[in-house]
Amino acid sequence: PDAMRLGAEGGGWRAANTMLSNERAMIGGGGRGGFRDLVALAQRCGVTEDPVARQELSRSYTRTQLIKWLGLRARSRKDQGLGPEASVLKLAASRRLEHDGNLVMDLQGAQSMLYDADAIQHGYWQQQFLGQWSSRTGGGTEQIQRNVIGERVLGLPGDIRLDKTVPFRDLPKN
Repeated sequence: PDAMRLGAEGGGWRAANTMLSNERAMIGGGGRGGFRDLVALAQRCGVTEDPVARQELSRSYTRTQLIKWLGLRARSRKDQGLGPEASVLKLAASRRLEHDGNLVMDLQGAQSMLYDADAIQHGYWQQQFLGQWSSRTGGGTEQIQRNVIGERVLGLPGDIRLDKTVPFRDLPKN
């Protein structure tokens, strides 16, 4: 019934976008292992002198700091409603999860193939690698975030869709 409606009639898309922005900001602002945890893993695996590992750790630190600052920027706008910062933050966090997920496996070398009691920290890092996918798809995939940023932030034209104005109930069914 109308008494249960949130906002004005026809305003459902706005409510849905507000919810998605909040979800994206939460996912983007969260994180599993921190940078210090990655350094501790590298130390435990004895790869802190490896130049490639050091370079990848430096990249991870840079990503971590950028996400921290993006999160601060998104939260500073909270009174004005979450804007495009939420999508930028979510995309950056997704990229960090991908890179850091691969990094933790690389740091462990062959040990990354172990799991549970046989693995470092009982498979914690393997779980971080495997768990990245849920955060990378929740709140909108990277492709969706890029579309939102392109269309709503940069003002690029949207995809051509002849059915954009057709109600869902009227779309052809298979």
